[in-house]
Amino acid sequence: MCKYAQEWATTLAEQGRMAYRPAPRKCGESIYAISYDPKVGKTGGKEPVQYWYKMGSKEFKPEWYGSEPPV
Repeated sequence: MCKYAQEWATTLAEQGRMAYRPAPRKCGESIYAISYDPKVGKTGGKEPVQYWYKMGSKEFKPEWYGSEPPV
């Protein structure tokens, strides 16, 4: 799964953009971005995880938290 994710991350870095991998995909994807504001400071991992959890993606199931999703 890490290799699969890295391949897509490398593709996006080369293209200078952010996008979901075109269907069909082997697994769900969670993409999150914010701009850095020096007045606010850095964002940790808590905010993106809370955002993803609230989204309730059809592809990502809450029971997968704490383990690798089935591929």
